[in-house]
Amino acid sequence: MPTVKSDVWSFGKSLFFLSLLVLPLSLAYSLSLLVGVVLWELLTELPPYSEYSLMEAAQAIKDGETLEIPSFCPPPLAAIIKDCWALEAVNRPDFGEIYDRLEVP
Repeated sequence: MPTVKSDVWSFGKSLFFLSLLVLPLSLAYSLSLLVGVVLWELLTELPPYSEYSLMEAAQAIKDGETLEIPSFCPPPLAAIIKDCWALEAVNRPDFGEIYDRLEVP
């Protein structure tokens, strides 16, 4: 039986695979895009691009539209999220860099 949780997962999974189709990315840098979205979801407790249909969300991503980072987000975390959403894949951090930047001393 479908649940809100499974619907959000299904939408997120579909959105991710659509982003692979519309953006010229390697898989590793596509996954860093997804890390940024997951961090945003953890902060906001909202589903991403919920105001759009799946195709509208894919177009918004292709056009470089990003989710609004909440004002209460700590600046270092906001910088990671923004970097993960860089339009050019080569400008996105890889997992090693994301890990290093998230690591607490």
